[in-house]
Amino acid sequence: MSTTKILLADADEEFRILLADVINGESDMEVAGSVGDGEEALKLVCSGGVDVLVMDLVLSGIDGLELLRQMGELSGHRPTVLVVSGFTRGNVVNQAAALGADFFMTKPCRMDSITERIRLLRVGGLDVASG
Repeated sequence: MSTTKILLADADEEFRILLADVINGESDMEVAGSVGDGEEALKLVCSGGVDVLVMDLVLSGIDGLELLRQMGELSGHRPTVLVVSGFTRGNVVNQAAALGADFFMTKPCRMDSITERIRLLRVGGLDVASG
């Protein structure tokens, strides 16, 4: 199996740094980019080379729901999307799923749970759910 290329999109730079360290320590995955801005994330997704987008709903520029909405309008390759967010008010989890999120995890969560979830999503072992 080839190395999974992961884009991190989260306004919390410290979270991105910690998660990148964990991901880059895994032999089967690597960080392809790390941004805090939704518009920048969209540009990187459009440029290709991203297998999985790990994103928060809270982003500068455009928020996570708008990022998902705009990604849904793209033609061609679309990365698997894992939302990791503490923002769970209202029906935001259902909205994210309807806009194309493949899985939703609630912060705080363990970093190794995120890498495990990425692996499960890459092999198609999960339906959209909240965990």
